[in-house]
Amino acid sequence: MKIDAETVRRFDVPGPRYTSYPTVPQWTETHGAQAHERALAAAASSTAPLALYVHIPFCAKRCLFCGCNTHITRDPNHPPVFIETLLEEARRVAERLGTRRSLRQLHLGGGTPTHLTPDELDSLLSPLLRLFPALPDAELGIEVHPAVTTTDHIDMLARHGFDRISMGVQDFDPQVQDAIRRHQSVAETQTLIEHARAVGFSGVNLDLIYGLPHQTPGRWTRTLDAVIGLRPDRLALYSYAHLPSRFPHQAAMPERAMPKEDGKVRLFLMARDRFLDAGYEAIGFDHFALPTDDLARGLHDGTLHRNFMGYTTRHAPDLVALGPSAISQVGPTFAQNDHALAGWAERVCDGRLATVRGIALSADDLARRDAIEGFLCRFVLDVTALRQRHGPAAGGVVADIERNTPEWEAARLVEKDGALVRATGLGRLFARNIAMGLDAYLDKNATAFSRTV
Repeated sequence: MKIDAETVRRFDVPGPRYTSYPTVPQWTETHGAQAHERALAAAASSTAPLALYVHIPFCAKRCLFCGCNTHITRDPNHPPVFIETLLEEARRVAERLGTRRSLRQLHLGGGTPTHLTPDELDSLLSPLLRLFPALPDAELGIEVHPAVTTTDHIDMLARHGFDRISMGVQDFDPQVQDAIRRHQSVAETQTLIEHARAVGFSGVNLDLIYGLPHQTPGRWTRTLDAVIGLRPDRLALYSYAHLPSRFPHQAAMPERAMPKEDGKVRLFLMARDRFLDAGYEAIGFDHFALPTDDLARGLHDGTLHRNFMGYTTRHAPDLVALGPSAISQVGPTFAQNDHALAGWAERVCDGRLATVRGIALSADDLARRDAIEGFLCRFVLDVTALRQRHGPAAGGVVADIERNTPEWEAARLVEKDGALVRATGLGRLFARNIAMGLDAYLDKNATAFSRTV
């Protein structure tokens, strides 16, 4: 696909990634612990399985590109106290959910979950999975950093039924790794992948970031060669978000060495073309999967969904989240825990839920969320289906689709197909821009987000 610089400049604007709608800047402190209590109590009457996310914020050192909520420490006393507090939070949430405890999906993110030793992680998972037992077909996944993850970690996770492992490669080039202060070799990544597969992990994910300092087409090609050679089941390709006003540590990276505008999108297109040529299928706008992977099958059979944990086929209507900054999606609500480790722990130890902000979605919000999530999974806007599912509440988002479609067509982002609006190849690349046209709140907070390219 040929993309000219003018097209990139036109669509390279700040915009959400839409892991939620409404996006986080719309959430307020008026939707706090009591509101989340009510949402959990209402959810207890359902028999549907749950998704569970656990945020483990610890890292031994800070990677300069990172925008995650992390707590940098080498103090061995921190993890045991954290584990005790997190299990107390889990027990409190479980009480609100009554007998509704079965898991369809579990994901441990961070931070670096394997900052915890194998024994520490085991001391967390054993009681947690007794509180929230995993169904036989559940997907249990974890994010790891190969530089601090041992085969003992992998063996322990396999004993608990984990079947998916995600590794943040970002880039294998030494100069890029020096600039972002995150080092891992192809060899240690390969060793971990091979051991995970040997003990029964059925899914390996690798994450890459484009737009980092010193990335050039030549260096990027070598990274892509190495990644494809490792043959992961899934690949994620993320645009680096340079937001030093929000993440001051990012200012330590040389901005002048970062690829700009059409150079950055060239890196994306290089990776996309290489992955497709290597037999991967494009999933959504930033993921790729082998045809044998669940995501590829879900793309074709309509079971693909998107939540804070990414794309999934193991859909659960409610996502419960534990740990600092963790975000729950329960019924028509979102709720986020205290961002600070100390603040989160204080609330839990005081006998409260750790929620500090959230939102209850209106009927219009629910219709727009349905449209945006569906588009980012399938690249189709179906006005008829939206009206059938949401009735009069779909009026706002349908009006926005009809108002924006001529402009999207003129920009070659979409094509009309009867009552359907389908993204073109260019529209898939700029899918976030199309989703922005369905966002009723966007103008108020456009500068709060990373750029779409």
